[in-house]
Amino acid sequence: MKQKHFRARWYVRPRLAFVGLANAWTMTGGAVVGHQWWAIKESLLRPVGETQLVGGTVLRGMTGHDVSLVSTAGAWLGPVGLLGGPMLRFDRLTKRGTGLAAAWSMGPTVRLVVKVGIVSPWLSATPTWILHGREGLPGAPVDEMELGGGVQISGRPVTVRLSGSYRATEAKARWDAVLGLHLRLL
Repeated sequence: MKQKHFRARWYVRPRLAFVGLANAWTMTGGAVVGHQWWAIKESLLRPVGETQLVGGTVLRGMTGHDVSLVSTAGAWLGPVGLLGGPMLRFDRLTKRGTGLAAAWSMGPTVRLVVKVGIVSPWLSATPTWILHGREGLPGAPVDEMELGGGVQISGRPVTVRLSGSYRATEAKARWDAVLGLHLRLL
C-alpha cells in the first residue's frame, strides 16, 4: 500500500464583509471557493498551500464588486508559517460616480502566520500593479499596496476568523473588515 504524504480539501464558504472607501462604507456579500493542501507527516519543515477564488458584490449604499484569485504556497517551520504567491483581482467600488473605477490588477502576496495553540494571528502584504483600468499611486513603485491581518481561532466544528485590510489606491484609501465562520465537516 502506497503511503500518502499530503492531504487536501476543497471548501465553499459564505463571505460577509464591511468595506469602506474614504468616509463611506457598505456591506458586501459573496463566497470563497478554495483548495488547501498540507503535509501529513510531522516534521520540522512542513509544506502547505492554498488557492482561493473570492467573489463579492455590494449589498447596499454603493455599487461595485471584488473578485480575486490567490494561490499561495510555503511551509510551516514549527509554529511559524510563511506563504507567498500570485494574486489577480478585478474590482470596482463607487458611490454616486466617485471612488475606485473598475480595474484588473495583479501582484505577489506574502503572509506570515504564527500558531499559538488554537489561535493563529497573521499579517500579509500585497503590492499590486494595475493591468487595465484606473490609475495607480502617483510616484510610487507599485500602483496599489494592501496590508492585511487577522486572527483565526480553530475549533471543531466551527473555526472563527476575524480579518481586515487596508489598501492605498490612487483615489482613496479602501479598507475591509471580515468575520468568517468556517464549519468543518471533515
